[in-house]
Amino acid sequence: MADALKETEVQGANVTGKISTKEKIGYGIGDIASNFVWGMVSSYLLFFYTDIFGITAAAAGTLFIVTRLWDAINDPLMGIVIDKTKSKHGKTRPYLLYLPIPLAVISVLTFITPSFSEGGKLVYAYITYTLLGMAFTAINLPYASLMPRMTRDSGEKAELNSYRGMGRTIATIIVAAATLPLASLLGNGDEKIGFPITMGIYSVVATVLYFVTFKSCHERVVPKNTDKLVSLGQSVKDMMKNRSWSLVSISATLWFLRSGTMNAALIYYIKYYLGQPGMIPFYLTLLNVANLLGTVLAFFVLKKMGKQKFQCDHVCHSNRTVYCSIPAWKRFNNSILHFIFPGKYISWVR
Repeated sequence: MADALKETEVQGANVTGKISTKEKIGYGIGDIASNFVWGMVSSYLLFFYTDIFGITAAAAGTLFIVTRLWDAINDPLMGIVIDKTKSKHGKTRPYLLYLPIPLAVISVLTFITPSFSEGGKLVYAYITYTLLGMAFTAINLPYASLMPRMTRDSGEKAELNSYRGMGRTIATIIVAAATLPLASLLGNGDEKIGFPITMGIYSVVATVLYFVTFKSCHERVVPKNTDKLVSLGQSVKDMMKNRSWSLVSISATLWFLRSGTMNAALIYYIKYYLGQPGMIPFYLTLLNVANLLGTVLAFFVLKKMGKQKFQCDHVCHSNRTVYCSIPAWKRFNNSILHFIFPGKYISWVR
């Protein structure tokens, strides 16, 4: 097993040295690409299904649960596929070259409203959304796996993760601010037409950006004797025994649950409770701008604190920035604060 975990240098690269800023930016651009697709899913797909596509909220919620259960199986399988990949481009980079176009096509299909019955629409939604999740996993998991193959230096990895975080938030800001206005403009007021066109634009941009990441980034670190790597089951057992991994995993799970719930419910809250549908892009943009400020702050905090604390504090600073940013705008309807941030959290920030 020890031999299986050894690493070697390839192409004469210094795997423990500094990565150029250009390459770090190239890596961060990959998450801009990913979130032109997944930003649409997390912020707008539920709203699209219920208010435009024409299925009930219960049906859409069940759809999301079922597809997420499949993802729990699909993701580890994709990890095995990556481990077994052998290519002149490495193990992870080929997926950034060959899969952006299929992902783009499936993304657009997901936001098309067919002239089917309600049952037919539901079947169509299950097929397209499942395919979208699989296609996204097939490109985003290799993208995430690229980082540890770029360098063995933990400080460089943390900086790469910061560039990735900034890229992610830049994309979500653009998606939050531009989607509804674009869908209305391009569809001439008909969002059934405007949404797939808007998704098509995002997909073309994402495809180009994935190619930029492929060209900019290089795999320098490769494991030896990959055929002798420990089994998936043993890997899971080893991870469960790692206290730090468990704590970070629990923290990340809770953060994503909170973030996903907020993003999905916020549109409905603004449209139906506040009665301000025209303000949806503004509120979503503000939320993501706050996340960007937290990510940028975390980038500089990294240089002044221990590397082991960075991941947890990255999340804490990002969330704290969200908490602190919105109350500063006195003209906001205060009820939105109690919906997004419970009172005990607002008092904690103070």
